[in-house]
Amino acid sequence: DHCVTGVQTCALPISGGEIRMGGTPTMCGGFLSHAVASMGSERPGIRYKLLELESERLAMEVRNRLIDIGIGREPPVRPDGELSFERLFDDPLYVVAGADHPLARRRRITLADLADQRWVLPMPQTPVSGQLRAAFERQGAAMPESIVTSMSVLVRHELLSTNRFLTVLYGSMLQFGNMPSSLRILPVELSARLSIGVYKLEGRTLSPATELFIESMKTFAARMRTVSVDMLQRALRER
Repeated sequence: DHCVTGVQTCALPISGGEIRMGGTPTMCGGFLSHAVASMGSERPGIRYKLLELESERLAMEVRNRLIDIGIGREPPVRPDGELSFERLFDDPLYVVAGADHPLARRRRITLADLADQRWVLPMPQTPVSGQLRAAFERQGAAMPESIVTSMSVLVRHELLSTNRFLTVLYGSMLQFGNMPSSLRILPVELSARLSIGVYKLEGRTLSPATELFIESMKTFAARMRTVSVDMLQRALRER
């Protein structure tokens, strides 16, 4: 009895059970939902309890045993002895615009070209904004001022559709999420990525269904190793 496509055979068949997990909005909107849908087609008897949580709350809810695992970015400091973090993949960041934005058809863009654009970005203290700031500093350019500050991916999508804003999105959302075909990834190298992985309690025995789901996520994580601007652009055009 095979676990999921690409995962080794299980010692015992797993046809049911419940998986209690949390994911950040970015993971829920792309990678995690894709993994759930795929495993659901293989194991229709498994049930899922999925909470959408900001990264800061993932560890707390795992520690409080309200969820068994959390999927999100690596914490800025090493987890305490009670928690563990197992890396799944590195998620690259891309600058994204609407299809009719003035920069959308340019083949060469530098970060300096982006400094005076209208941006919608997450809060300044978030790792995404920090990575973007570091990318501008590495190239001696000024960090752009955010016209709109929002953690909502939906808000960013709507503003991009006006073709007057730029934002930064995770590669996993562009790869696995239901991104509109009207988006364009700008050809600018950020060299910025965030480690994504699984939070769990040390020493806690997880259900067979949960262990199976972790292995399934590792299979999907392998796809992120070959993500590139050209590949994502082709995927968006085909939608």
